[in-house]
Amino acid sequence: MALVGFAYNLDIKDTSFLKRQFETVGQLTEEVLAYAIHYPREFAALPAVQEAILKHLEEDRDRDAP
Repeated sequence: MALVGFAYNLDIKDTSFLKRQFETVGQLTEEVLAYAIHYPREFAALPAVQEAILKHLEEDRDRDAP
């Protein structure tokens, strides 16, 4: 549902479009990993945020390696 919240819909009464959009987001969530990150919105925090993201990706890669 978080991904749907990022969508911009010109006509929120177009039920056909909204149905297709919801189905597309559902399919996307089955095929693509997505993460939410929460961090202080301060430029000084960005190096630590970057380090945490890269560490997480490395751990995922190592876990998936044969």
